[in-house]
Amino acid sequence: MKRLSDCTIVIFGITGDLSRRKLIPALYELICEQPESKLLLIGAALEVKNITEILTAARPYIHNLDEQVWQKFLKIFYYVPTNLKNQLDIDKLAQRILELEQAQQMSGSRLFYCAVAAHFFGQLTINLAKASLLKRQILGYKNSPEQVWHRIVFEKPFGADFNSAQNLNREILSVIDESQVFRIDHYLTKEIVENIAFIRFTNRIFEPLWNHYHIDWVQIVLSEETGLEGGVAYFDDYGTVRDVVQNHILQLIALVAMDAPKSLTGEGLYEAKAHILKHLEFVDGVFGQYQGYANEPGIKLDSKTETFAALKLKINEPRWADVPFYIRTGKRLNKKETKIWIKFKSTHCLLPKNCPTSANYLVISIYPEGGFKLHLNAKKPGVRDEVIPVSMNCCYDCLTGPAAAQVYTGLVADVMAGERAVAVHMDEIEASWQLVDQIMAHKLPVQVYTPGSFGPPELVDFADKHRFEWV
Repeated sequence: MKRLSDCTIVIFGITGDLSRRKLIPALYELICEQPESKLLLIGAALEVKNITEILTAARPYIHNLDEQVWQKFLKIFYYVPTNLKNQLDIDKLAQRILELEQAQQMSGSRLFYCAVAAHFFGQLTINLAKASLLKRQILGYKNSPEQVWHRIVFEKPFGADFNSAQNLNREILSVIDESQVFRIDHYLTKEIVENIAFIRFTNRIFEPLWNHYHIDWVQIVLSEETGLEGGVAYFDDYGTVRDVVQNHILQLIALVAMDAPKSLTGEGLYEAKAHILKHLEFVDGVFGQYQGYANEPGIKLDSKTETFAALKLKINEPRWADVPFYIRTGKRLNKKETKIWIKFKSTHCLLPKNCPTSANYLVISIYPEGGFKLHLNAKKPGVRDEVIPVSMNCCYDCLTGPAAAQVYTGLVADVMAGERAVAVHMDEIEASWQLVDQIMAHKLPVQVYTPGSFGPPELVDFADKHRFEWV
C-alpha cells in the first residue's frame, strides 16, 4: 500500500450500519498497516453519543484486534454531534476540526466520507464549502504529495434516477471541482478493476476472441443469502435494480465489455466504461420478491419492491452484435457469490461420438474467492475419441489471502492517494441511470420466490424463451 500522507478524515453518518461494519474497521486497518501515518479521525452524526460508545459497537467487525492499536485508535478519533443540513452545526464542526488540526499540527488535507443517504449529498457539500472546510481545487486528477488537498467521497447510489442524479451533480460542482469528487462503488476496487483488465489485455489468447464471433453469451451473477441487514427504508425505496444493478453490475459489464482504455486510471478508464454504458439496452427481464419480505420490520405490507432481478441486456456496438448479457441478482437466494461467466461458442466437432463437445467458459470470480477459471476440453485418459471437461484455476485469494475484508481499507487509501480508478465519473452514472429508468418504465410484474431458492420459478421459462442456461 502506498505511504499515506497526513490527513484529516471526517466520516458523516458515523453511527450508521455502513460505518460500524465497514468504515471504522477499515480505518483501524489503516492504522495497523501504517502505524507511522499521521491521521486525525472525526465522526459526525445527529445522535448525542461519545466516541468510545460508537467505536465499541464496531469492535465485533474488526478481525484480530490488537489492544495497543485499539487504544491508539481511540486517542485519534473524535465525535461531533452534527445536523448535516444545518449550516450552524457545520460551522461548529468546522471550528472543532480547525482546533484539532492546529493542536496536532496537521497539514490541512481533508477527506470527507458521506456514509449517508443521497438526499444529504448536495446540501452537505454546499454547507462544507460555506464553512471553508471544503475548498475548490482545480488540480487535475493527480495531486503531488506536497499539495494540500480536499476530497469528498459519496457512497453510491448517486441519486435515485437520471434527473435526480443530474441535479445532485449540478449542486456539488457548483462549489467544488470534479477532480475532488469520488463517487464510490465499493465493488470497483483497484484490485478488481486491475484483475479484470489484466486478464483481458495482458493475455494474447483472450483479446482476439473477445467479440461476437467467438463469445456466445456473458452472465453476471451477484446473489446474496441474507435479506435486509439495516437500511430497510432505503432498500424499500430503491429496490434491487436501482441499488445493485445500477451500482455494481453495470460497472462489471462495462469492465468486461469495454475496448482497451488509454490507461487503467483516471480519464482513460472512465471514457472506455462510459462508452459501453451509453450503448447498453434492455431486452427482457423477470422481477421477484422473496416470500415474507412484506413482513420484515419497517416494510409496507403492500410493497412491490423487487428483491430479485433477472435481466437480458444487449450492447449496440459492432464488437458485441447479438451477444446477450444476462444478469441474475437478488436477496435471500441459495448462496452468496459474485461471478462473471463468459461462454465461448462451440467448435466444429470432429469426433465420431461425444458431439457436441462442452463449451469453453472463462469464469471470473469476485466472491467467495478472487480469481478465475478457464474451462476446457481434454482427451479422456485411456479412451479413444472421448473428451472430458477440465479446468485451469487461478485463485488469487489462495496466494494472498481474502481481499474482501480489506475492500474499504483499500478504497480509503486510494482516495487519499488521489487514485481515480476507484471513482465513477458522472458520464457513467448518467448512462447507468438512463438504462435503469428504461428498465423500470416496463413495470415488470414482481413474482414471489421461496427464500433460499435460485429465484422465481419464472426463470425457467425465461431461459427457455431466450435459449440459454442459467449458471
